Amino acid sequence: MRNLLNIILLIVGFANGFVSKEAFADFKIEKIEDLEVVNQDGKKVNFYKDLVKGKRVGINFIYTTCKMICLPMSAVFSSTAKMLAKEEDSEKYELISVTLDPENDTPEKLKEYAKKHNREKGWTLVTGDPDKVRKLLRQLKGFEQNIENHGAFTVVGNDSTGEWRKVGGIKPPKELYKEMIKLKKNEKVESISSEKKKEKKLIGHIFQIQRF
Repeated sequence: MRNLLNIILLIVGFANGFVSKEAFADFKIEKIEDLEVVNQDGKKVNFYKDLVKGKRVGINFIYTTCKMICLPMSAVFSSTAKMLAKEEDSEKYELISVTLDPENDTPEKLKEYAKKHNREKGWTLVTGDPDKVRKLLRQLKGFEQNIENHGAFTVVGNDSTGEWRKVGGIKPPKELYKEMIKLKKNEKVESISSEKKKEKKLIGHIFQIQRF
């Protein structure tokens, strides 16, 4: 029944244009501070060091009393986390839901919400001190003045390459999964490019030595 509801909301979301043009625009995150937040289990974690550093991440923005767009967005995260868990380097992926309502969304409420939406390993929900959470939301470009009309988008990024972009928040799970896998591909390209630069530099040194 719950899955049927999420499917219906997903269709309704597309039909009513929940995904704005802005959701697909490329953008850059300048800095993510290592702010202390609290996860759905009541554990204090450092947002950057524990959840983002060295990982390929997907971040969305929800609140537990949301009756509309958050439902399909969370269904997408649950299914995507399940798919990513099958990857050989699954520990390199992290899906994160940041609350837009830290005053009311306690860890207990997040845990209840996570259970309701079949949270899978690799999907973390966070809340915390309202000032810290709002600061984090601004840095992630997820800050919303009116949480009841918040945008349906997901921020995907690779901390290793510095690649960040917005994608539709209610796209089918397989599509979000592909977006996450792309981050790995680009990481490899970045790695190969770096190796080539090192090779060129080494060859240059060899030529200089030969001249002498």
